[in-house]
Amino acid sequence: MSKLTPKYFKGMKMKTINNYIDTINTDLGEKLPLGASFNGAAKTLRDYLNSHDFINHEGIEINDDTIDDFITRINSENKNDNLNFLPTNKIDNEMTQAVNPLEQLVQNTISVNDLLQIYNRYSPNPITEQQLQQSTNGNLDLAKAQLINEILLHAKDGTLVTRGNGFGRTSDRKGMPDLAKIVLDLQRDIKRVKNAISPQGAQALVDKHNATAKPSAHWKLNKRNPQGPATLTNLTDINNDGIPDVIITNANNQPVYVNGYTTTNSNYPIDLAYYTKYPTRADRHGHSLNDFKNELYNVTYDVDNDDIRQRGNVTAFDPHVEYLDGYDLNKFKLKQPKRMTSFNRFKKFVVGLYIDRVLQELNVPSHAKLAVLSKACAAAWNTFVLAPIYHKYNANTEADRNRIKKKAAAEIDLMVDDVYYRLTQTNDNWSEQNRAGFENQFIETLGNAIGGDFEGHEFV
Repeated sequence: MSKLTPKYFKGMKMKTINNYIDTINTDLGEKLPLGASFNGAAKTLRDYLNSHDFINHEGIEINDDTIDDFITRINSENKNDNLNFLPTNKIDNEMTQAVNPLEQLVQNTISVNDLLQIYNRYSPNPITEQQLQQSTNGNLDLAKAQLINEILLHAKDGTLVTRGNGFGRTSDRKGMPDLAKIVLDLQRDIKRVKNAISPQGAQALVDKHNATAKPSAHWKLNKRNPQGPATLTNLTDINNDGIPDVIITNANNQPVYVNGYTTTNSNYPIDLAYYTKYPTRADRHGHSLNDFKNELYNVTYDVDNDDIRQRGNVTAFDPHVEYLDGYDLNKFKLKQPKRMTSFNRFKKFVVGLYIDRVLQELNVPSHAKLAVLSKACAAAWNTFVLAPIYHKYNANTEADRNRIKKKAAAEIDLMVDDVYYRLTQTNDNWSEQNRAGFENQFIETLGNAIGGDFEGHEFV
């Protein structure tokens, strides 16, 4: 019998392996210990999978799909072991004469939960225990009869959906028909937003949105007591599964986030073109998706204008539509490019004056430059652009600052120009001494944000 060896676990994370162990414990009723180390977790999972002939049924790949198929197979084998529909070798003559074996099987051997699991394993339209109770008014015998009738009807007309059971049949994925509708019919992408998973994070998103939105467009969190705190105990349970749900709805009571999930405009045509042109990881090396989008959109910005106020404007937009030739793009519109954002203008035209020299002076390795560049830009942006705006409008709270960033967007863009002029030019009210001092302060902010001590530092 072929067995999994340690090499098949190479590249997996210990957290992923422990998640598989936990899933097996939950779905198969096992008590496998979670691993405190990678080797320990891998050995526990490997031994268990090998003991159940994993390779011969599911193959050598260990991932979400094969683990799901494995669990389905083991559940099926356990049911087959436990439910002998024709136990002829165990039925004594007296019982066969006195009791209808089918009646005894249905009444005493098979539970409603057993039948519900069988039904949901094969039916195209699974149902919940709550739905079954409602449709049968809690009558167990009626529930069994209804489930058996549905299973036999589907078996008779050939509409059972086959799932993995160790005989080479494929397994379905719950929710995939609904996912297909979202992706194919609505042409939307599904996104998990981590900040919307917890009640505290969801409430923060609601507060941030409502700080700048009109009262008629406010969001709300599904709290039992709307005036109460954003805690698990104050959240409603929408589907009655005993688990609190975190639902953000808009002013029309339509969901915006559901347990952290939301939908966004799809970029599938562009993603399809990119991954078709660069299908493998090796092909994509040195060709980022953003670079491909820039190539596709073929946008030209003004970057050399003597007037800093004009830099960042779009001067040409000639997209390469041949990538998308023949596509119906009614719901996949190429957005018309806009002037660079204030932050991107600041990053390119202001921070760009000094950042290469700062990185060189600090001996920052090439693989770390992108990360430290973002950190340095953020520090300078907050200090020289946003802080003066916040001070001017007395924006001391996070809500006030979010509101001002939106309200004073044009003023923030002008502040970028002002910082550039103060770093590069002099006038009657701004001497060379003023300019040099401001420049030193700017450079120190960049260097200190990266981790260097630039106080008093001068470039040669």
